[in-house]
Amino acid sequence: MSNIGNDATIGFLSGDWMPRSEMRIALEDFAFLQGVTAVERLRSYGGKLFQVPAHLARLQRCLTGLQIDAADYDFDSLLRELVVRNADWIATQTAFGVTLFVTPGLFHADQPTVGLHCNALDPVRIARHQHEGQPLVLTDVHQPSERCWPRSWKVRTRLHYYLADQAARRVHPEALGVLRDDDGSLTETSVANLAIVAGETIVSPPRDRVLPGITQEFLQRHARLEGIPWRHQPLRPAELRQADEILLFGTTAGVWNGYCDDSDLRPPAGGGPMCRRLRAAFPHGG
Repeated sequence: MSNIGNDATIGFLSGDWMPRSEMRIALEDFAFLQGVTAVERLRSYGGKLFQVPAHLARLQRCLTGLQIDAADYDFDSLLRELVVRNADWIATQTAFGVTLFVTPGLFHADQPTVGLHCNALDPVRIARHQHEGQPLVLTDVHQPSERCWPRSWKVRTRLHYYLADQAARRVHPEALGVLRDDDGSLTETSVANLAIVAGETIVSPPRDRVLPGITQEFLQRHARLEGIPWRHQPLRPAELRQADEILLFGTTAGVWNGYCDDSDLRPPAGGGPMCRRLRAAFPHGG
């Protein structure tokens, strides 16, 4: 199957279906003027979008907080129609992603901008990270304070993630930058929640310090069913470097191992024991 390109797909923008290549955000839109955009990124397993209700519930919490009224849009129906309209393209993909975004709309207008479009995934890169792990660089970039906006909102205001990844990629081209909290503890990366394995226990940062990742929450439910202990506490750099495994949770690649770029420790080929155990939770084994 091919995973090349998605310019031929059909997207949705504020009431109209159109080629993805023709979708445009106006210069007067708050998405451009002030970077105000609520966003969800989904992916498929076995041809079906994964954890749709959880994504839409998180989106609605963000829209409520941003005071964006998108009640005229039935996002669940739009997602189903997006899949139908792009069935031929989807049939050529091993898996595919979808981006759903909502902005306050044009300045001085009272109508949100709503968009959906398909994304091609890179199965080779995903497989490499799942097999070899992904390097991590502990940066000095801090997570924005809760006094700015809640960390539970998934938004496109992502300058902190960009700066962390820029710092990381000066060290390694595929590295992710790990952000810090004000107390120096570690929080998350631009594309994944972060956890460590200590013995048989998974340890991840406190829930209120990071974005509530859909993949992480799915795996926490699986861990409870499997009797895997999971606790939340601040993570220190030394704990990351001494961990039995470093786990990354994200929509695109599911669960995979990370490793500190300044350490000689590397995950085993195919992932560590806990990573492989969690990967089995996904449809078709992830």
